[in-house]
Amino acid sequence: SQSLDSAFSNSRATGNFSIKKQVESPVETEHTAEYDVKITLKTKNGNPVTLSNRSLTWNPSETATGRPERQTALNFDADGNATVKICEGETVTINDIPTDVFYTIEEPNADLFDKTFVVSSADANVTTDDSSARAEVISNTSCTTTITNKR
Repeated sequence: SQSLDSAFSNSRATGNFSIKKQVESPVETEHTAEYDVKITLKTKNGNPVTLSNRSLTWNPSETATGRPERQTALNFDADGNATVKICEGETVTINDIPTDVFYTIEEPNADLFDKTFVVSSADANVTTDDSSARAEVISNTSCTTTITNKR
């Protein structure tokens, strides 16, 4: 009699999304400032998504910017919220987010600016207004939200 061993591994499909920061201002210090960007994850039914240790990828790299203190991971709390600090010219990618999850991006502490949110994916079920952008995480789709602060 022959014995067969089988191993099964169930894993959920994941995707990622990116946030890019731009500043258009005559005030020089606003070009070098860090900006808080709040990210909220929810299911299609509006329930919060709690996740730990989601890795971050930065462009340009830490050596190019001289900002070695940048965050390397995000934890989404019980309300599905996390905050990342980003500077002008940087793009941060949040990795390994389950698909079919919606994310909302806001910049709550930049009230002195006129803000625009532009999402670069036609496939991501996107909505934007002057205070936030909302999109769906889709497997094998790269989606970048560019936040521009203008004075």
